[in-house]
Amino acid sequence: MIFIILFLHCLATLHADALPTPTANVSVLAGFVNISPSCRDIASCRELSSIIRSCLTTIFACIWFAQHPDVPPPSSNWLQKLGSAAITTFYNLLVPDLMLVKAIQQFISAGAVAEKLNDIRDKIEQEEKAAQAGEGDADSDERYGDKEEGYGDSEEGDTAMLDFARQRHDRMNPQASLEEPRKYTRKDGFFVVMRGLHFYDSDNTPIRPLTTKDVTDLAERGIFLIPRPDDIDDRSKASWITKGLAIIQTASFATQCVARLALHMPTTELELTALAYTTITVLAYFIWWKKPVSIGSPVRVVLECPTGFGKYRSNGGTTFNIFGWKGLVDGWRPLLFTTQRPGVEIGVRLLLITATVALTSAFGAIHCINWWTSSTHWHDQDTWFNYSAIAITFLPVGMGVCSTLGALTSIGNSQDYIVVRALQWLLIVAFILQMGIYRLFRSTLFFLALEAFNNPQDPAVYEVPDWSTYMPNI
Repeated sequence: MIFIILFLHCLATLHADALPTPTANVSVLAGFVNISPSCRDIASCRELSSIIRSCLTTIFACIWFAQHPDVPPPSSNWLQKLGSAAITTFYNLLVPDLMLVKAIQQFISAGAVAEKLNDIRDKIEQEEKAAQAGEGDADSDERYGDKEEGYGDSEEGDTAMLDFARQRHDRMNPQASLEEPRKYTRKDGFFVVMRGLHFYDSDNTPIRPLTTKDVTDLAERGIFLIPRPDDIDDRSKASWITKGLAIIQTASFATQCVARLALHMPTTELELTALAYTTITVLAYFIWWKKPVSIGSPVRVVLECPTGFGKYRSNGGTTFNIFGWKGLVDGWRPLLFTTQRPGVEIGVRLLLITATVALTSAFGAIHCINWWTSSTHWHDQDTWFNYSAIAITFLPVGMGVCSTLGALTSIGNSQDYIVVRALQWLLIVAFILQMGIYRLFRSTLFFLALEAFNNPQDPAVYEVPDWSTYMPNI
């Protein structure tokens, strides 16, 4: 990580050759290496090459440092992990707003897991106090026994969770567990959501990661598996200092762009694109602030005698099929499906839809800043960049409407009516069509920002405020 920081620092501080004093009108071609004729002091001007270099390094740094990957499969080697990181980085460069959507989803899920575990802990403590006072009897056999209804998402999940619960019950005191019950926070929820716990068999062969339902079901049996916060922090590869430095760098670039807009100084399309990236990554950083970073291996949950389920199956689709249909749908999965899911309240779904639509539309609106200003220089340019920016601003609203109607039609027994189910299918088709168009415009916007330099630039683009030289550039 430190080598990447040093490389970006060296790249951002390269000095250009000395420029000759212009004696004639400066051409558009010469603008790539020269400054605006309106600049009288070289200290208050910048070159086009420095604009491009600064934007590209900022975009890459934002995407790279904002990523908070989940725990990789135990069977992955270093080459597979590196390839997965490279593909994820490239994918986030094309569609960065999906990183924010994932952050919002995990933030809500992590909070729900922590709240559920705390409720279970409080319930167990009340039962123990009642048993000690002689007012009741904590039925450990019922808690740890063969309650086989409603656990896991599959038969394999039921078997793994129940086998582990029986083994813990038969081997030790029912009140004991791997970790003592405590107050759980969102960091603990993130650790579960990012697949930080993994089932292994007695031969040290990985089976599958524990789901959030596995963790809560085991907690109801008095078995708490999440490590203590100090142990989680010890596994994480980033501290609040690293995250703070990344936020300072991105905030510095964003401040300079906002200052130019406030001073009515024109900005290039690439700068607006970089500003949108910094906005997305700063928001993702704050949402993922409690999430551990780059944990290389999960905590092992060993099953001594696994029965009835297969070995671990590698999820190769996450690494190598990221541009396929699975990658197209997964980012918006909670917003797409209209079937009612147990444990998911309608209010939570509507909150997720509202937050996602608002943030993705704001991301697109940043690209439209120049188009909405009073500068006639930009209004006269009918470019694909402007059209794409408008499209990615309003398409999320349409997808949000479809998702909201789909969520509302899933309330109660409304799906028993044929008309409602037909409406849901129409909403799904409309959502997928809009999502496909959105992905098309969004993935090409970065390249359109680079292509925009073929158009004549406003000479004032090269002027900079004097105080901007004092902004930190890490």
